[in-house]
Amino acid sequence: MSTHSYSHRYRISGLAAGLAATVAGHTHAQTPVSEASPEATPVVGSSDSPFAVIAEEMLARINALYWNDGDSGTYRPMHPMGPDDRPVAYLWPFSALVSGLGARARVRRDDESVADFIASLHTLDLYFDEPDGEPAAWASFPPIYGGGDRFYDDNQWLGMDFLHAYEMTGDESWLQKSLIVWDFSMDGWDEIDHGGGIFWKENDISTKNTCSNGPAAVHAMMLYEATGDQQYLDWATRIMEWLEATLYDEVSGVYWDHISIDGRIDRTHWSYNTGTPMEASCRLYSATGDDTWLQKAKGLAEASLRMFAGAIDDNGVRTFPPNPWFNAVLQRGYNALYEIDPDNDRQYVEALPNSLLRAWPANLTEDGLLPPDWSRRTESDAPLDLLEQAAVIEVASLAQLT
Repeated sequence: MSTHSYSHRYRISGLAAGLAATVAGHTHAQTPVSEASPEATPVVGSSDSPFAVIAEEMLARINALYWNDGDSGTYRPMHPMGPDDRPVAYLWPFSALVSGLGARARVRRDDESVADFIASLHTLDLYFDEPDGEPAAWASFPPIYGGGDRFYDDNQWLGMDFLHAYEMTGDESWLQKSLIVWDFSMDGWDEIDHGGGIFWKENDISTKNTCSNGPAAVHAMMLYEATGDQQYLDWATRIMEWLEATLYDEVSGVYWDHISIDGRIDRTHWSYNTGTPMEASCRLYSATGDDTWLQKAKGLAEASLRMFAGAIDDNGVRTFPPNPWFNAVLQRGYNALYEIDPDNDRQYVEALPNSLLRAWPANLTEDGLLPPDWSRRTESDAPLDLLEQAAVIEVASLAQLT
């Protein structure tokens, strides 16, 4: 462990009030380090929980090692940075930090954590792209720094976070931003090839992926819950039925990665591609009472634990693949199942958090970061991605919500 000390100082607290970003003018206010106010609303989650400690310590380390001092809430993509690395993270890894902060805010429900989450959502303005004749969406890299492709899944993660912000604050602007994401997703829906499905990337009809349809189904259900509009429930059902018919692997009980335009199926299994259909199924069950959805979610939980965490170490702790953020999305599905069926086996909601407890602090690097292989079965000197570290905050926070 490094001797570097990490105080609980949050570099993005206060951004919601102080962000003077003017994207059109390409100018952004500096964001000073701020500390929690002693008058802040008390924390709802237990501050002495080991997961609360992990979430706060990881956030402090991310702020110490990835934060772009003097910029408008942006973070570097890697630590340590290489000579060819871009100075600002792509949308996907930054959105992982946004989601982690959102989960943390849902646990704590205090002024500081909610402000941190909202501030990170405002930083997403840098990635917003509204080209002539095209639907608005968030680009994979900030347009003022050169821009990038617009991915449907990248945007769908944001759509969910905007709705979490709407639920926390009642601010209609977050609902409106989530609807922008929904319109963009629907622009990617296509029924000409394979009878439906959302493409992976705008202006690229080569594949339709589980990762661009599963999140869309969750997003649709969250919109239904927020608005009561039947169209979103109908769309969630339609998307899930397409996934089931096209990319569900009956042998493994989880989902394949994608189908190409020529009909070839990539049979890779990724943990997040089970997490989103599981969460969507749980939300569909809550909305409809149709037991088919509950049984689907239970089947996915059982199959995914067998597929992705079948190995158990000498301490009886399950070992997950070295893809922490993918696993965090799987954890969202387990949490959703526990919420609708709390009498169900807790092994699902406890497996990944137990893996995190096993790794923390024993397997931390000298800088206090966690390699993607939490078990440290494999060693690597490769730089550590913001995506991987942000996932720790989300998993630690989700562990406190069950």
